[in-house]
Amino acid sequence: MNYRWSFILQSTGTIVVSIVIASLQREKLSWLRATGVVVVAMVYAASQQRRLRTSATNEGPMIPAGSGWSFFLQKRSLRGRPIYAKKGMQVSGRWGAGTKIKDLQKVLTGLGLTLSSYPSIENGTIGGWIASGSHGSGGTLWRKNFGTVLVRNLKTNEEITIDPEEIFHKRATVAECRNYFILEVEITPHTNVWCKRSVSKMSSVDDYDEFITRSSYLRVLQIGRRGVLCLLWVPVSEETTVKEKKGVMGHSLWFETDILSILQSNDARNKDWFNFPVRRKDEYDSRVRLAKANQYTMEPNLLTTPIGLFWINFEVFVLKYKSSAKQLSDIANALCLLFDDMYGRCELRLGSDILFLDFNVSAASNTRIVFEVLHGILNSFEIVLHRGKAQVDVFPFEIR
Repeated sequence: MNYRWSFILQSTGTIVVSIVIASLQREKLSWLRATGVVVVAMVYAASQQRRLRTSATNEGPMIPAGSGWSFFLQKRSLRGRPIYAKKGMQVSGRWGAGTKIKDLQKVLTGLGLTLSSYPSIENGTIGGWIASGSHGSGGTLWRKNFGTVLVRNLKTNEEITIDPEEIFHKRATVAECRNYFILEVEITPHTNVWCKRSVSKMSSVDDYDEFITRSSYLRVLQIGRRGVLCLLWVPVSEETTVKEKKGVMGHSLWFETDILSILQSNDARNKDWFNFPVRRKDEYDSRVRLAKANQYTMEPNLLTTPIGLFWINFEVFVLKYKSSAKQLSDIANALCLLFDDMYGRCELRLGSDILFLDFNVSAASNTRIVFEVLHGILNSFEIVLHRGKAQVDVFPFEIR
């Protein structure tokens, strides 16, 4: 059965059964009791997302599995026998590839260290991070998080220590990567420095030039019908007087910069700033440790995870990309117009020679339209899809 429909049927059935049982116990349910029953049923159904993410046929080939987020985003079950890597520090000095990102970060921050950047789903594993080709919001000061990895060739059973880019490079297919099982990962941590977070609205080509060239630890553009919001985390001294403002950290920051880019209209697109409830620009300025800066995206939980079943999350990697302020401006403006008619948003990130375009659109959308828009601007570049997310039709591009 289709992954999404399996979850919908399970959730609906759980709610209906719960209400029927409660109705038999009470002649008449009050609104309060009815609400409580529905909430409990929803939480129960949502708690099954872990089982759905890692559900497997347990027949056929061995398939390396982390926390199962790739299967969730691709809305498909695991067709094979799942195998899991060990967790925690190993005798070799490397980390077990089954270690969750948040658990690794907890140890590192206790030592005054951190990963320079990492994917938004912190309960993903470091092995899954590497195998899926994920990344983070790294800026100009980004440095590699990994050294060598110990992998097992599932066809020959040979174990080798190798640079992960030799196997899990951006052009590698899902099938090619699944021939290898990541056992251990060498971590190359970085000092957990202070940085300053700033938020701005992109309105000119000069703004995009600053996004490209300004010294930064992390950077991302949030593109929606309302316009383009820029988030930068830049170097700051220990003595700075800029203080961390708790009111615009964590979930508030995520909601105002990410979720509202989907929900807000185009009314403010040509204004100096975004509409309420987005706060004033200066309220976002804060001093924060790099480890904390990486946590601005909300980690999926029991209630938000099921929502993802009604959305398509796919990501486009533009390879050998040479940054151009004018071209980034053209891409962002074209996507703003696209989102007038398509419900969704795009997060734009930039590496030294790669462009990341992370889309989240409603499941009812025709994703081919996205690539038709991009092709008019990026047709001279090679693109591939993030193999850990939804695999969609990229026409008129060709995957080489």
